[in-house]
Amino acid sequence: MCPYKLRMMVDAVKRSAADNAVRFAAFLDTGATFMLRRHFTRGGPERLDDVQINRSDPNTRFDMSDQPDSSGRPALWYFWDAAIQPWFDTIPRHLWLTVENQGIHKPMIIFWEISPRFTNQRGNAANLLISMKELFKTRYGIEPFFVVSSSWIATDPTLVEHKGLVGGVHDCDIAMEWSSMDKRGNTRRIVLIDGVGRALLGGHRSRLQLRTGLPSSITTAV
Repeated sequence: MCPYKLRMMVDAVKRSAADNAVRFAAFLDTGATFMLRRHFTRGGPERLDDVQINRSDPNTRFDMSDQPDSSGRPALWYFWDAAIQPWFDTIPRHLWLTVENQGIHKPMIIFWEISPRFTNQRGNAANLLISMKELFKTRYGIEPFFVVSSSWIATDPTLVEHKGLVGGVHDCDIAMEWSSMDKRGNTRRIVLIDGVGRALLGGHRSRLQLRTGLPSSITTAV
């Protein structure tokens, strides 16, 4: 996440006097996370710079475990320190998109897929989300609402054993959109994050399709 670019987005909202018209959800493009680790470990034993020609080699894939890579960074650093924390430190709290879950309005964080360029997902993907949830609660005083791609569940089935850890699941190729209306029918909050990770503003309304065993609806607070 680039704080400079995020501040540009916040400034644009202010210039448009749109503080009461839009809210943003954090989207973590795991492909970018992979490329960041590739940069820091270039020339190391992971040989991540070879990934374009040898995707099948486990040494060229992003290790989801807590073992530090050749740069001394564990997987958590790339997800939390380099992405989630800078986003929420930069975007003002009043612009966070929240969803009502178990009576609490939680800020939404959406994750892209963790295959095929990732390895050691089983058990470690769940541990990664658990760690980020605790770090988020400690820093911001509230629980996050995680929405992951179906690849997270497919590669780490243990995720379903942790009640309330994952709030929703998406299929990567569908548009995701949340909006709420005030009593007069005016749109109060809109956020759309499409399949290529672009944050857009629009006037459409739809629902995220959630998997069996997870919450069947999402309600955004006005």
